[in-house]
Amino acid sequence: MLLEAPESAGTHLPSAYTGRGGAPAAAVDAPPTAAASDLSDETTVSVYGVFAGLWAAFLPVAFLSGVTYPSFIPKYALMLLAAGAGIVPLVRLARQPRTRWPARAACGFLAVALVSALVSSAPGIGIFGLYLWGTGFLFWLSCAGAFAIGASLRRRDLTWAFYGLLAGAGANAAMAVYQIAFHPASAVLQAYASGTQADGFLGNPVHLEALLLGAIALSAAKFCDAPQRWGWFVLLLGVALEFTSERVFIPILIVLFAVVVYQRRARGLLFSAVVSLGCLIGYLAGGSDLGTRVTSGTSQTTFGLRIELWRDAARGLLHHPILGTGPGQLLGGTAPYIRAGLGHHLDGRLFTDAHNFLVEVTVTTGILGLAFFLAWLLGIARIARGPFLGFAVALMAVELVEPMNVGVTPLAFLAAGAAIGSVLYSFEWSRAAASMPPIATANLPGPDGVVAGGPRGRTPFVTGTVVAVSVAASLFLAVTSLVGVLDFSRTSTVSLPAARASNALVPYWPQSASQIGFYWRYEYAIDHAPAAERTDLLNARTWYTLAADRDPADPVGWWQVAQLDRLLGDRPAEGKALGRSLADDPYLPASLSSAAALSASEGRWATALGYLGKLAQVRALTPAELALQKTAESHTRPS
Repeated sequence: MLLEAPESAGTHLPSAYTGRGGAPAAAVDAPPTAAASDLSDETTVSVYGVFAGLWAAFLPVAFLSGVTYPSFIPKYALMLLAAGAGIVPLVRLARQPRTRWPARAACGFLAVALVSALVSSAPGIGIFGLYLWGTGFLFWLSCAGAFAIGASLRRRDLTWAFYGLLAGAGANAAMAVYQIAFHPASAVLQAYASGTQADGFLGNPVHLEALLLGAIALSAAKFCDAPQRWGWFVLLLGVALEFTSERVFIPILIVLFAVVVYQRRARGLLFSAVVSLGCLIGYLAGGSDLGTRVTSGTSQTTFGLRIELWRDAARGLLHHPILGTGPGQLLGGTAPYIRAGLGHHLDGRLFTDAHNFLVEVTVTTGILGLAFFLAWLLGIARIARGPFLGFAVALMAVELVEPMNVGVTPLAFLAAGAAIGSVLYSFEWSRAAASMPPIATANLPGPDGVVAGGPRGRTPFVTGTVVAVSVAASLFLAVTSLVGVLDFSRTSTVSLPAARASNALVPYWPQSASQIGFYWRYEYAIDHAPAAERTDLLNARTWYTLAADRDPADPVGWWQVAQLDRLLGDRPAEGKALGRSLADDPYLPASLSSAAALSASEGRWATALGYLGKLAQVRALTPAELALQKTAESHTRPS
């Protein structure tokens, strides 16, 4: 039932809800029987249906060439809309008997995530997530909202969602082909890694890979029903998938083929052949060597690093077992506990995503958050069926080994909700049909393919007010974050007003404060008046410290503060800042080198040797560091 659509309209009842002798199966928690008036208006589309279709189509393609990272902030802004629009549907689902398990589990997870964010070391990051990642509390609220919207859609609504998901994936597939086939000169349209991997409108090929796999799973049933109509689209998805030059999709695609062949026999074989043909075309036209990709997938520098990170995450969980470190703050739960081996391979880089959404949830929201999250997923799995479920499973399978993304992950939850909605509508239609004469059911719409929804009710004034307020709040956050990042992208060493405007609009992200600090440091570099120079350095330190306070788990932020303290000649403050940096990441090369130099300047030669020894475990020492090591050894050698 993973890829099969619900049964067509007629006298048959869906097999999952049929009792002995073809009678409707009794269920203790079944919703009230739907009346004909509840089902006879299914030829229209609701506001939520239009929203789901347009949102699913535009979220993965939102792109702004005027910002430094053109694929993040427009997607983040659109993602926030689902948070506001989905609050009321989520509460409604939590009150309905058949959906109360997943909906209440989602609400429980959101409550834990909110508390975890508020009590974390960086509440702003906990709520909004890191810049360029955005996987804070609002990200999870958007996922829950998308899930609730999907589960609340009805027949025509889900048709909009179905084609919206495919439209977004198709646009990204077309862009991927354009990137590899034509090598665009524009910097913002160039493919990932200097033109060797297509990333579509998503900024990273792994996110494109996940979206295309989901679209292939979603379109499987349609292709099997009408190969001539859907063949070109499935072929395009296969070509674009190969153009990502990723390797995670290979085993997932094999499993998908097995499921489709099992369910649809000859048509399933044809579907598998067309997708494979697309991959072959992509491979011959510019894909990377398959053997190299599979081999690299098991190397120490790819999945090997992930395994080491997950081990360190388990160590970090012991320090924050109940509520975790806060949504979006994986760094605080892993970097302080890394070992020399991982530090050597990272060489100063930082893991800001666990590359496994279950590990991410565990580290950032603790065991309590994981329990609610798993209950949410199990509640979905208990009810969901159909092509939408295939879309969700394919995306989540990729995100077991790759990062989450604001333009992709919420779509998985929208599809998961839609997979529940289609089952609920099928059940409601069957109950209504069984309780009315044939002449009364003749004009009822039946569950045909991509249909969905729960019982529709009138929206009271209070509910409408809540919807309006929540959507207005999400719009406000979306617009301010978008404008703030646009201001940030226009900043430079001589654009202090733009940096201040960005800082006022997005005070939860440290980048704008760092930019203001950089401005004053630049002023120090070009100013030759001693008094003015010190004032510039003090201003720079103030803003760099503010940036570090906004994300205290980032060791680089405290290292930057230490550099200002060194220029100011404040050794105690420099040592304190370096201590905080090394507490966040004991193997950050820049901080180890600075700490060794500071210790040597204070005559603490043994301490300097200790720092240099740790640094040597991470990377080769520079000539200056080797000279310092030799000097320190001469001072510590017994006379």
